[in-house]
Amino acid sequence: MDLALTACSPGAAQDPQRLPWINGLRGLAVLGVMWHHAFFAYFRYGHGSADVPLWLNAIASSGWLGVNLFFFLSGFVLYLPYAQGRRTFDDPGERRAFFARRLARLYPLYTLFWLVVVLACLPKALPTPGLLGLTVVYGLVVYPATPMTFMPPGCPQLWSIGIEFWFSGTFPLVAAGRIHWSVLLPIVLVTAFVCRALGHSSDTGQALLDLLNPLSDSLFGRLDDFALGMFASHLFARGSFVAGRPWWLALAAILWAGVIALWWARSNGLVHPAAVAPANLMLTTGLLLALPTIIAGRSLVSHALLNSGLQLLGMMSYSLYLWHSLVFDLCEARDGLTPLAFLCALLPVLILSWITYRYVECRGVASWRQIVPPGLPRAWERLQSSTARGVQHSARRLQAVAQRIAGAKTSRRVR
Repeated sequence: MDLALTACSPGAAQDPQRLPWINGLRGLAVLGVMWHHAFFAYFRYGHGSADVPLWLNAIASSGWLGVNLFFFLSGFVLYLPYAQGRRTFDDPGERRAFFARRLARLYPLYTLFWLVVVLACLPKALPTPGLLGLTVVYGLVVYPATPMTFMPPGCPQLWSIGIEFWFSGTFPLVAAGRIHWSVLLPIVLVTAFVCRALGHSSDTGQALLDLLNPLSDSLFGRLDDFALGMFASHLFARGSFVAGRPWWLALAAILWAGVIALWWARSNGLVHPAAVAPANLMLTTGLLLALPTIIAGRSLVSHALLNSGLQLLGMMSYSLYLWHSLVFDLCEARDGLTPLAFLCALLPVLILSWITYRYVECRGVASWRQIVPPGLPRAWERLQSSTARGVQHSARRLQAVAQRIAGAKTSRRVR
């Protein structure tokens, strides 16, 4: 997921360098992932119990693709200051500073979360490799290294956080010096394509319904998601993103529909399992085509991404991604949540996410007003003001009623 850019510094929500549409896209991505973990069991690309039209089932089965968007955005925002020349790895201390920033960003909340996961496993039988093994696997983030631990025991959804850590570890090697995109990009795209093709080619039977594969979704298999995000950042820094043409967005939609169709066909045995190998490239190419229109800010999509609620979800996406997986699993989400159970689970997810966003991710920020979209403090103040006026009005009415009752009792005693 996209953990490269954080709103957790004073005034970050108002900083133009923060590119608010990124938080909007993050919000969409985390909503998609949460939808997937809550309701995928009902759809499963036609293998669930939901009786809905085929096209709707295919779309409802694809919320998990939000992880691709997270990886794309991570590459974009990690590389942006280097693409703009604001930072450079030519400075001997920058590599150490980069790792220090990344650890400070990722590790505190991650550590808190995996400790909670281990404690949650204690009342049950601890999954292999036991308490000490879990501590090593989680603490050193080594679970992406082997097929047995790729989906971390106790919380499989952490696989993407592991890939994010590993990409952060390799980023200075990729971003150091001047990148020759005409050389690097083809190498990355071919490497990722081959990894995904090899990984999925061995999928048979029940594995056709499994969306993830230890090789296809390894760092090398996902490298094109990050690299195309970096390439988009390069184009953005050069000013190459001009106002998008309407047909670009239409072509992006066609590519995204093709991704969903490929996964539907694979899950139903209509194509060879390796046929989904180009799906990641199709999805991220669609993002490249859509970004100019989004950045221009004149489309309905752009305005929707600037919604304060969606922006806040995007800012909290790291906390939301972690806590929702644990809470949903405790609610037996593997068999699908009912809408009522989803709503009941959503409240503790939002509360936990806000607490860790405010006090762990943004631990150095003095006021919550500095870590939310600019419109929310004003809306909160208006709500407080209107609530206070309502309470005062109700109090005056109650007082008037009490006075009338007291007056009526007095008049009866006089009679």
